[in-house]
Amino acid sequence: MKRLFLYMVSVFCLTSSLTINGQAKTDKIAVFGSTSSNISKNQLATAYQFGQMLGQQQKTLIHNGSIYGLSGAVYKGATESKARVMNISIPDIFNLQCPVHHECRKNETVLKETLSESQNYASETADIIVILPGGWETLKAFSDYAVAVQMGTQKKKPVLFLNINHYWDNLRYQLDEMKRQKEMSEAETDYIAFIDKPRNMLSEATKLQKQIEKNATAPRKKK
Repeated sequence: MKRLFLYMVSVFCLTSSLTINGQAKTDKIAVFGSTSSNISKNQLATAYQFGQMLGQQQKTLIHNGSIYGLSGAVYKGATESKARVMNISIPDIFNLQCPVHHECRKNETVLKETLSESQNYASETADIIVILPGGWETLKAFSDYAVAVQMGTQKKKPVLFLNINHYWDNLRYQLDEMKRQKEMSEAETDYIAFIDKPRNMLSEATKLQKQIEKNATAPRKKK
């Protein structure tokens, strides 16, 4: 009975720390995405809208401090709507992406020694993770986090791909194929979703969090 009581207490504490009144805790949003100048106007507009939403809902934006590309559009929307912003980066990237005399320098900033350390710290600090269209660096942030979850060094939290202009369709199909080929199980991807509109973020994050908790507390099948 004592062991059962302690188990129930630990499950309750875990659930309480991740949800509030049935909603996923989404106070801090880590955003990874392109800083390229070769971005379509539609993508920039959607990223800006997403940033505005963070401020309107009093969220904290966690990103690499960039004022360029999609990251910059999110940052602009967030700051204009009075969101709190936290920069997590490395010196070389931060100095390149956040000019010395720009307002971005006034935000809370944490600089790590390596890109992996900065991305891992951002994922660890956030309540949910949002992936915008991007290249290798963006994919690295996601894959490093996914591997860390698999290894048990990071806890599961909602990961949402903002699938602007169907940018992430092929990745979604690949994840489905990996599950079909038994390389992954549903429980190994229960924290990942693809959304088309920024306004769907909170509702989708809550659905993911409920699924994470359900799988975490479900009894394991005997082999």
